[in-house]
Amino acid sequence: MYISTFAFKKIKLLDNMDNLHKLVMQMFKENRSAENVLYAIMDSQSRNVNIIVQSDNKPENIPNELTLLNSKECNSLFDKVHTGTILRIYGIVEPTKRDRRMEQSRNSRCIIKSLHERHDWLKRKFQPAGNLIAINEVGKNPVFVKKKTGDEHKTSFFRYECLLYVRDPDKLKELLRSGIGRSKAYGAGLFLILTTYQP
Repeated sequence: MYISTFAFKKIKLLDNMDNLHKLVMQMFKENRSAENVLYAIMDSQSRNVNIIVQSDNKPENIPNELTLLNSKECNSLFDKVHTGTILRIYGIVEPTKRDRRMEQSRNSRCIIKSLHERHDWLKRKFQPAGNLIAINEVGKNPVFVKKKTGDEHKTSFFRYECLLYVRDPDKLKELLRSGIGRSKAYGAGLFLILTTYQP
C-alpha cells in the first residue's frame, strides 16, 4: 500500500465530492475498488486543502489541480502489528443502516443518528480484526454528491479516533486496505494507524 499526501486550492471541488473522486481517480489505471483507492480530506478550513490518498499502487499522472507533498510505501507498518498490539487509529466513515421506510429498495440507507448506535456499528466493522476498546467521535462533516446522470444526495461523514486491540493482524490489514463502510468513492472509509503500542 501507498499513502500519499496532496494539497489543492480549489475549494469548489468540495462542493461536489463526485468531482474530487474523478480527480483522484485520474492518477490510477483501474477503477477505485480494483486499485483499493481510499482518500480523506484532512484539512478544509484554510485556503490550502490537504488530502490523504491510500492505494495499492503509487499515484501517477498527477492532475494540475493537485500538488504532491509526499508518497510512501507503507506495508512495513504492519510488520509491527501482532496479536495483542494496541493501535491508535484515526478515520472517516459514513455509518448507515437500512431505511425501514423504504424497504422495497435494497440500496436505501440512512445515516445512523444515535451516537451509541454509531459506536456499535463501528465495533461490528472492526470485529473480524480486533476489539475497539475506546471510541472518540471527533467531528461530523456534511457531504454533497451530484453525478452527471443527475443523481444527487446529501450525507454526513463522521471522524473518529479509536484504540484497537488487535486479534488478527492479517484481517486488520485487509480491512484497512479495502476500507470501512459506504461512500468510499467520496472520501469515507479510510483509517490510518497513528501509534502502535506493543504488549
